Amino acid sequence: MKIRLFIALLLSALLLSSCASSITVNTDKNEQKDVTESLDKEIHDTTSSENNASPDYKEIYKDIITEYHEYVKSGIDNDTDVPEGMTGIAESMRNHDYPEEALGFSIKDINGDAIPELLFGETYVYQADTSSQILALYTLVDGEPQFVFESWSRYRFYITNDNKIYTEGFSGALFSSVELITLPQNSSKLEYVECYFTDIKEDDTENVYYFSNPTGEFDQSAEDTVEITSEEYQSFTELMGSKLISIDFFPFTYYESSLNNTDNVRVQYEKYTFCDTDDIEFFEAYTGEYSNSLILTAYENVTDLKIIKLNEGTITDNGTAVFDEEIIYSKEEFKKDDMLKITVSFGEILPHYAISYIDSNGSEFKKGIYDSMMDGSVYLAQLY
Repeated sequence: MKIRLFIALLLSALLLSSCASSITVNTDKNEQKDVTESLDKEIHDTTSSENNASPDYKEIYKDIITEYHEYVKSGIDNDTDVPEGMTGIAESMRNHDYPEEALGFSIKDINGDAIPELLFGETYVYQADTSSQILALYTLVDGEPQFVFESWSRYRFYITNDNKIYTEGFSGALFSSVELITLPQNSSKLEYVECYFTDIKEDDTENVYYFSNPTGEFDQSAEDTVEITSEEYQSFTELMGSKLISIDFFPFTYYESSLNNTDNVRVQYEKYTFCDTDDIEFFEAYTGEYSNSLILTAYENVTDLKIIKLNEGTITDNGTAVFDEEIIYSKEEFKKDDMLKITVSFGEILPHYAISYIDSNGSEFKKGIYDSMMDGSVYLAQLY
């Protein structure tokens, strides 16, 4: 893509020599960097079943997720160049006291081809209608992860509700751009749909002029460039702003804790399962205003699975929690890789719901369902 003019302007404003290659949105990355620390635990396949196996995209993207996770954990080293794809990550790390909570990833199909991409961004969304900036994105080309783009505060990428990519670029008061781009199937090369940019003229360096170009060429003298009005420019930005979506990013802190979880049955928020949950068995334990949708997954075969409503919980003098228990769901067998979607509410101190099951050794477990209220995670803890 011919964006040299705009690159030069951005670089002069940012003074980031290490970011020169990251401005381009048409980047090939045939090999991922070596991962300094591999996962000790295999990431569980939440996207397959005995009768309908599908790719485990979390496993496919595992090395890249680990690379970003390790970089966030290591902290900023001002004497080391920022690796490709991590400019926005590094910038965000400087803005947050707890970057492992503030940053995370999502596995989401953004171009409508039913093959999900890997996205990195900030987990904090302050309003329900706040759009999520994508700090880096990878896709699969011939089944292999490929780097597509990265963004930062002066060059931002967003996802629209019609499977396109919207960008905003800034380089001072006189130079800016907005672009609508698509990601073709099985490709890491972005294609322009529409591009608008501002510039000055040789005979007038004090006023801003507006231009459009369908090929992404930031050159007012290019054959396909036409001059437009400021109203047309503003109308396009307002239209795009109404289409931007918010994305739930899986926090790195929660990701690390999930790697160390050895429970036979595990729980997580539905939004963090990264698989299609429409056909999963569903039990609605709670239907009120503060309902939370969770996924229970069997990592080993268990029997006598129960969902328990915990009524009138109290804590005894020795610190033991005692409840009036009501069994509201039971399942004779819960086999490895089985999933169950449930809705529950959370208590501030004591849990409102619990599960119980018997493992392959005949041991019974009864665990409350808790929200950590810290890193966006939900977990099970032994009741007694």
